[in-house]
Amino acid sequence: MSGWLVASLGAFLLGCGLFPRRWRWRRLPLLLLALLLAIVSAAHLVADRFTGQGIDEAVLYHLLVGLEGAGFAEYLGVMALAAVLLLISLGFAWGCWRMLRRPARLGLGVSGRWAVAPATGLLLAAWMLNPGAQSLFSVGSQYVQASASAPLPEGYARPSLAQLAEGVEAPKNLVLIYTESLERTYFDDEVFPGLLPRLGRRQAEGLNFTGIDQLPGMAWTIAGVVGSQCGVPLVPGWAEQSQQAPPTETTEKARQQDFLPLATCLGDVLAGAGYTLHYMGGAKSEFAGKGSFYATHGYQTVEGLDSLLPRQADPEYRNAWGLYDDTLLPMVAERFDTLAEQDAPFVLTTLTLDTHHPSGHVSASCANAPYGDGNNAILQAVHCSDRLVDELIAHIQASPHADDTVIAVVSDHIAMRNTASERLEAHPRRNLFMVLGSDLPPREVPRAGSQLDIAPTLLPLLGWEVDALGFGRDLLGETPTFHEQHQGAHAAVRALYPGLGGLWMAYPDLRRGLKIDIAKREMTIGAQRIGYPALLQVDAQGERVHGVVRDDDIRHALADLQGEGGFLWVDACRHNALLADTQALCLVSRAPGDTTIRRRILGDQGPARLTRDALWDPAAGQALPSREQWLARLRDGGWVREVEENDRQTHEAVPNPGMQFVRWRGVSGPDQFSARLSEGESGAEAVFDQAVPEPVGQAPWQAHFRSAWVGAARVGQGALVERLAPADSARSVARAALWAPGVGSLDLRGFGGFKMARPRAFLRHDDTALIRVSRGLNLVVLSPEGKVVAAEGYDTHGDPAQSDALAHRLQALPEGHLVMLASADEFTQAATAELQQALAELGFAVRLPPVDAG
Repeated sequence: MSGWLVASLGAFLLGCGLFPRRWRWRRLPLLLLALLLAIVSAAHLVADRFTGQGIDEAVLYHLLVGLEGAGFAEYLGVMALAAVLLLISLGFAWGCWRMLRRPARLGLGVSGRWAVAPATGLLLAAWMLNPGAQSLFSVGSQYVQASASAPLPEGYARPSLAQLAEGVEAPKNLVLIYTESLERTYFDDEVFPGLLPRLGRRQAEGLNFTGIDQLPGMAWTIAGVVGSQCGVPLVPGWAEQSQQAPPTETTEKARQQDFLPLATCLGDVLAGAGYTLHYMGGAKSEFAGKGSFYATHGYQTVEGLDSLLPRQADPEYRNAWGLYDDTLLPMVAERFDTLAEQDAPFVLTTLTLDTHHPSGHVSASCANAPYGDGNNAILQAVHCSDRLVDELIAHIQASPHADDTVIAVVSDHIAMRNTASERLEAHPRRNLFMVLGSDLPPREVPRAGSQLDIAPTLLPLLGWEVDALGFGRDLLGETPTFHEQHQGAHAAVRALYPGLGGLWMAYPDLRRGLKIDIAKREMTIGAQRIGYPALLQVDAQGERVHGVVRDDDIRHALADLQGEGGFLWVDACRHNALLADTQALCLVSRAPGDTTIRRRILGDQGPARLTRDALWDPAAGQALPSREQWLARLRDGGWVREVEENDRQTHEAVPNPGMQFVRWRGVSGPDQFSARLSEGESGAEAVFDQAVPEPVGQAPWQAHFRSAWVGAARVGQGALVERLAPADSARSVARAALWAPGVGSLDLRGFGGFKMARPRAFLRHDDTALIRVSRGLNLVVLSPEGKVVAAEGYDTHGDPAQSDALAHRLQALPEGHLVMLASADEFTQAATAELQQALAELGFAVRLPPVDAG
């Protein structure tokens, strides 16, 4: 028992003894506080038997969601301890009651009002010293802060429709094997010699990620699954959800149906790309919400103990949690064979059980293969799992479909307290993540990451052009991971908690209508508030919202909207209704079962209130063009119309409001930059991009944090073109294109804004990209004849020395050379006076903030 725990209980008893006897009306509250302190202390001791660190996030989460499906038979000893501690708690409360009724004050000579201060101080100190109370307050306060109405934290990436990477003809299947608590430390032969010989060899056959840390919110099974598939820590956000659930459903029912419904996870991305997804686990799917999670996020079949137990020959052959692994994994192998014969790509996910703490469960097929002297129970289970998981891998690799399949082996979390904890805790702890595939060259990847990075690392390996999901990033890509972005990653991930409650938001009910508050830039549906711009996808009755899509993902969601599904899109009129002459807000909608898309102007003041009937009134608003035409304009950024000019037909590129015409793709020479094109040009395609506002105000060319800028100049002759976009939330894009005589076409694009869904920057010459851009300013130098002299990136955001280096590079260029510059991400924070002078000498008007501006 912790010394602090004893000190806490002792301080409370002493405080009870000092409390003035005549204040009888306070005895009952003190008695209840004593009982509560004792129960919290007992809970701390019981929880410590599971976690090794008392009451933590895992304990509180399971208390919140319930323990249905848990393997109680494995914890009879702990349950007996809990019963004994409960009796001791009652005894402690009785002792406090006796102290409150004593005529003397323990012989301390303190009585009356003089006893109040020391007694109160001791009672407060008892709670402050108690490790159980400390943990409960620390973890509980983090969960309470999770708000359903708070915006998602910066850095959250939500891919919508996955695109196949260049050169990939067909995506690969995925077999995702979660190995219960099988952390990387078990693979250390110096600590556990010969424990995992087969999987140890497998590590050398594929991609072996050795830097997978365990962050808060990912330390138990469902949390590890959520972290690895959704790129977020698991933070319940039910405090507000319970108030917002529809009146016809209980909150508990809503929890069973929807698990993080507004998160985008691995299953959502792949289901949207045509995969079928399947989960098989030996435990009950109801435990901790596993089944709800998979069902919510794209999995068509979810099979746990209740589904799989009838398929085995001996229904009595099971452990406290469910099926042994030598029963489960052969079933998984059989399912793989069935799925591999089908045409559609698939994901097959499984979770082993044998290595569950505290002692593991050794499958009968391993009875004759002990590890060492056979006395350490969990190590026997780990050694057995080595063979069983390896056999599943070997079965898949021997299949005719092996070349079409990627196998990922992942520990769901670091091992909790078990019979090998002392040896594990004496060494660095990391999670297991290895990937096997016929075309994956063996490689150890020591990059610092976490479970957040697993899904965005797997997606490109399957052939998809996705490098970010949630807060996770591709460990084989160049984008910094959460660990690399934050020196204190554990504290940084906890700082995300307040903004993650909205991922639990129950889908709202439209039967009471919709209120739009223009001043607050939010919609209210019942008790829920949703910021706009947002697209609400609705059910067939037009009464319930079943999806919320935001920002740049809206156009992709519209393109994928099947049949006659209903939707409501609230945004600026220039974005959704394509109206150029108004700053007002518009509602674009399609009623369920209808084919007509309508727009209505809501004005520029509010709030606006619309009943359910008004939302779907066919007489309200103005009909837009056909869905295909409207989507084409939204997708392309404009349209091409035929114009008769001097008795001949020409094509005119017409940009949408807020967009600009850039050039004609497929046309050579200066004509490609003319908005009008003669009919003789065949195969021409108009290219549009975000328009750059004309510089206005007292400092029109002043760049700020997260501005976007591009510029081209000839040394000694001045600037040819320059664009500066403001530093807003998501639309900071600068684009310029021109014809340079003697050189050819130049196309420049820079970006800077926050939370951009698909940031893109480039410097191109005659449609050829000349540099792989990086944060800061990117430079390409062409000779007077158009040959590439230099293509270099300079981190003018993070390093003043690189700003000076860029300045010296520019100032040393010979006259007549052509300079192209484009910003990427952020480029102003480390800009120096030397760089400002060099840009001015080239003729650029942009003004950079001084390096010490912060």
